[in-house]
Parts: sequence; structure tokens; C-alpha cells
Amino acid sequence: MEKPSKQEWEQLYEAASQFKESQCWTWMYDGDIFAVEDPETGQVAYCSIMGNAGQLVGIAAYLGPEGLLNLTELLLFDNDHDEFRYKQKCLMLSYGDRGDLEAQDLKVIKDIGLKFRGRGQWPQFQDFSPGKLPWFLQGPQCRFLGQIIRQAVAVATRCKNNKDLLTNYPEELKMLVRVSDRKKGTWKDEYRETRAMASYLSLAIRDELLLRKLHKFRGRPGGVLEVETFYCPTPVVEEKGERPFFPRMCTFVDHHSGMVLGYKNFTDLAEEGHQCLDGLIATITKLGAIPSQILVRKDESFYLFKDVCQQLGIELVQVEKLEFTQEVKAGLFEFMG
Repeated sequence: MEKPSKQEWEQLYEAASQFKESQCWTWMYDGDIFAVEDPETGQVAYCSIMGNAGQLVGIAAYLGPEGLLNLTELLLFDNDHDEFRYKQKCLMLSYGDRGDLEAQDLKVIKDIGLKFRGRGQWPQFQDFSPGKLPWFLQGPQCRFLGQIIRQAVAVATRCKNNKDLLTNYPEELKMLVRVSDRKKGTWKDEYRETRAMASYLSLAIRDELLLRKLHKFRGRPGGVLEVETFYCPTPVVEEKGERPFFPRMCTFVDHHSGMVLGYKNFTDLAEEGHQCLDGLIATITKLGAIPSQILVRKDESFYLFKDVCQQLGIELVQVEKLEFTQEVKAGLFEFMG
């Protein structure tokens, strides 16, 4: 993707200036949700104006169905706080201190001749993508975020004295969407049905010979396993200049002894989820027995192993806490720094 042009940066910073001058966060709450459709791609961003609580000031624009699920989990307080920062799919404008900005941010500000002074006065624009370090905007993202900010100011201005324009999402499953009429050069309101839908990967053994081999372990005492998929907190860069990503891991821990019986490293669950299945098969083979139970904490892990547990006759139980796995993760994260 192409980098933003100087003109696109100028337009984005101008939009941010309008947002800052409006001080719309003083009457808009982060639960006052609306959406903006990208005139170029048709992608919808679900927007929340931040700052009324007196903390971070800015706009978070959650992108597409995945972003809508992020936002809905936040609104319903139904997110995994430990991992939410790794899962966000959004574009964000925020205001912070000069020290919060990267060298590339400061170079853009210098190149377009802008100056900012004081704490909390420096705008920063970031792309949050699942499993990756927050990063710099590409050209299409720069243009879309500029549109989002301008429409946020327009919507907020109309809501200053009357918020009837907005719906009560997610209690009400529809939302105001700002849509561009590119021929007329204007924007209009549409109210669209809006429903967050979670989708999960589920794996099964397709090799009949392997399945029969594993079934021979049935009847032997296999104990109980704790199984968890999670992000590791230390980002990795494969090649200089590339965007860092957070590697993932799947661990298999004995529920009674706390011993780590196996683990698998992977990057993307959709593409490499088979690694988790391979890890379970390797653990069963190592034990010489099929576990009577597998305990999982997250929905992702539950659905990931649901089908294979049915194939092998393993009781799959979702619990609030995996005591030994939590200790394993804490030790691993401390080691990784």
C-alpha cells in the first residue's frame, strides 16, 4: 500500500485540528456510537469519541465486522482485558505528549510545517490490527480517518443539544451510518441494522488412520488438561522495517501437577490453527492416553477443540480460570521481559 502524500497528511491534521477545537468530547460519551462508511471501499467504521472521562482524548474507529465485535465487547464489558489490546481492529486519533510520538510521526509534523506545544496537545494517528504492533497509516487509511474525524465533528455538533440522532446500540440493533454521495459531494444519514457476530475456527482430525490409532489409547487414565491459546507480549520483527507482530502460543498443562506437557508456537490462528491440533495429538501420544477432560477459559479455545474432543470422547469444559496455566504464562512473560 502507498504511503500518504503530503496533501493527505495536511488534510488529516486539519481534520484533527477541527476535532480539537470543537472539544466535542465534553458532551459526547464513549458509548455514543455512530458509523461512517468509507467512500472508496464501502467499509464501515464504528466510531467512539473518547475523552469525557478525563483520560485519553480522541476517536477510535473500529473497522468492519471484526471491529464491531471489538466495540460491542467493550460496551458490554465482555472482553478479555489481558488480550483485548492484541485483538483490536481500528484506526485511532489520540492526543498525547511529544514523547508519545514515534520519530516518523515527528518527521511528518515537521515536513508539513506544523507545531504543537504542551502536554496532551500532540495528535497521533495509528492503525491497530489484530496480532500486530500499532503502526503508521497507509494512504487509504489516512484518507478514511480524515473522513471519519470530519464526520465525527459533524455528528457531535448535531448531538450537542439533542442526542436523538443516535441509537442506543447495542441494546438497539441499529445504528446511524454516515454515507457519502460522491456525485453530489454531500453526506447523508442512514440507519442500518447492526449486529455483532463472532466466528470461531474449529478443528477436527481428517486422517482416519490417525483417528483409529488415537482411539487405541481410550480406557487408559489420561487425566485432565488445561489448554490455552494466547498472545506473547514481546513483539517480533522478521525483517528490518517490517511491522512487528505478537507471536502466539498454545499450551497443554497437566491440571493436577502443573507440568507443561506440550506447546506449539504459531502466528495466525486462521492459517496455522492446525499447529494447535498437532500439539494436542503430540500430547496424547506422549501420555499414551486420552485425557478425560480438557479445561479451557476462552471461547476461542473452546470452539477450536470442540470437534476434536467430540471425536475422541473428551469432555470439554469452559471455566473462568486456569490456575496452573496462569502461572505458566506469568513465568513465560517474565522470562520474555
